[in-house]
Amino acid sequence: MVNWLERDQLLLQAAYGIRAFIFGYLNIAFTIYMSIAGLDSISIGLVITGAILFSSVLSAVVGLAADRYGRKKMILMLAGIVCAGGIMLLFSNSIFVIIFVAIFGLFAGGPPAGNTFGVLQQVMLADVASAKSRNSAFAVTFLISSVSAAGGSLMAGLPDFYRTFPNVSQLEAFRPLFIITAVLAVLYALMLLPVKEVKHERTSTSILPKSTSFVAKISGLAVVDGFGTSLVAPLLSYWFAITYNAPLTVIGTLFFTANLISAGFYLLGPKVAAKIGVVRAIVWLHIPSDILLILQPLAPNFAIAAAIHLLRATTSIVDIPLRQSFIMGVASPEERASVGGFSAFARNISSSASPAVSGYTIQVISNAIPFYLSGTFQLANDLAFYHLFKNMKPPEEASTNP
Repeated sequence: MVNWLERDQLLLQAAYGIRAFIFGYLNIAFTIYMSIAGLDSISIGLVITGAILFSSVLSAVVGLAADRYGRKKMILMLAGIVCAGGIMLLFSNSIFVIIFVAIFGLFAGGPPAGNTFGVLQQVMLADVASAKSRNSAFAVTFLISSVSAAGGSLMAGLPDFYRTFPNVSQLEAFRPLFIITAVLAVLYALMLLPVKEVKHERTSTSILPKSTSFVAKISGLAVVDGFGTSLVAPLLSYWFAITYNAPLTVIGTLFFTANLISAGFYLLGPKVAAKIGVVRAIVWLHIPSDILLILQPLAPNFAIAAAIHLLRATTSIVDIPLRQSFIMGVASPEERASVGGFSAFARNISSSASPAVSGYTIQVISNAIPFYLSGTFQLANDLAFYHLFKNMKPPEEASTNP
């Protein structure tokens, strides 16, 4: 019989998959939707910047509130915001509604405007997983997330199919995606309702977490990584479209394949961490991705650029479950949401400037510059992470290596 801890872990992982499916197609389709609605590269960058800034504040506020008033309540609130955003876009394609929903609704707590959803779910997952199984639990969760995002990537081609129906405009063709978004947001919330929240007694009334030194280091790295990552990630599908004139269905298929490849490598992380330590695994597994990112804009055609993107998929996100597991393991259980919230706040604040910078350089200077900058910042972040934490061990390593 499955006990409640195992059941809750399965429910959290399934909910994580639903969320990943939603953003699997939104991350691809929505920047193109904004372009069809009349926004240029700079305007799209500014909208995403606004979404990230809002999510930055949301991450900090929700992180602090979650440790005090309940993590599940905060997640359900975020699901309601995403559902409302999908409903608003279903009934209006006004450019003002599109911008409002992009900033304050559809991407609240989720990519490309941050990871508030993810932080809270990771906290709840860390509560129900043992220290020894935490890395594997996170790896399996991200594997499910990646496979689900792959399915969502294929869904991004739905507007092209719906566009073949008579009397359907380019903007109207996106409405089925918004219906699906609202329905899945409700399903996501229903999936989490039975989950029992583990209560932790707070030993401090201070707003700031006790482990301020650790939070400062993690947040400082998040600033560098967030700025670098968001130079490319939010606009990658748009970049493929304008650089190689790739249709939405082809881009969706590419992202689908990349997510499946990533999924296959998630389980490699815990095995490598068990042999060389989680900090070394985080760094050395990710560095090849930084180098490939710098090389990607040099591709002379779509086929080569797509091949580099698929090769990057083997290492670009395999470190994420290990990194998040490391943070949750080192942080005090009663402060995990606060630590994650501060880290997300720092990441999102720096990320907020990136899309505007990328949008400007793509339109005015060169569409290769965001890749060069992104790869450089992420490489610097990896090396700094190793320098700061090479001697710090999470509980599962400290207990076996005194």
